Amino acid sequence: MLPSVDARLLRVRQRSHPGVGYGWQQDRDDVLLSGIGEGELVQFIVLLFTALMASSFFAPVVVGLFWRRANATGAAAAMLGGCVTTFVWKLYGPGTTDPVLPGCAVSALLFVAGSMLSSPPRRETAS
Repeated sequence: MLPSVDARLLRVRQRSHPGVGYGWQQDRDDVLLSGIGEGELVQFIVLLFTALMASSFFAPVVVGLFWRRANATGAAAAMLGGCVTTFVWKLYGPGTTDPVLPGCAVSALLFVAGSMLSSPPRRETAS
């Protein structure tokens, strides 16, 4: 006697998800995998990634388009400083201020400082 399609599908699901498959319920397709919940973890990751990207790239891109003295050293310092500041602020800073704001501020300061303290870009690349 052949097993029903539902029983075969259940076995495939159980074998393909070793840690999660045993908790599968046949009548529900909204299984919560590994504590993800209803999207809280995914939302947290997306928001943190967006904050890191904004604070890392806003100053180098926007200021770099209009300021001829901008160079790679300032951009690298801004990207690293903005990313680290945003991440640390998210972990240890007060919850009243969004981490993008201090991240962008530090990124802009490091961009200007790094560009001023290093040699200016060659004339061929600064056109």
